[in-house]
Amino acid sequence: MRKKGSRNGVTALAVAGTNVVVLGWDMSEEDIRTRGILGFAIQRTRHEDGEKIWLSGLKTFESVDPHPDPGVPVSSFWHPLQTFQWSDYTPSPGKNTRIES
Repeated sequence: MRKKGSRNGVTALAVAGTNVVVLGWDMSEEDIRTRGILGFAIQRTRHEDGEKIWLSGLKTFESVDPHPDPGVPVSSFWHPLQTFQWSDYTPSPGKNTRIES
């Protein structure tokens, strides 16, 4: 399944397989600089029970966590993903989820 959309100067594409969703974003360099974009937080909602989680990454912002534990995942809510692509390997086959950035 592929889903593409644009809003507020950001274009996003999600490609879903059986066990993984690959996400990608595109945004103009001017928008990144003038709007002070530091990264993207991604929230996933599982439709069957409404569970919401923020996907995690490994990079932190020193002002939020100056001494992170190496290799320990951190919430993208507090430490936005500093990339234009990301993969979620936790979806379950046959289950509907919604991913928001």
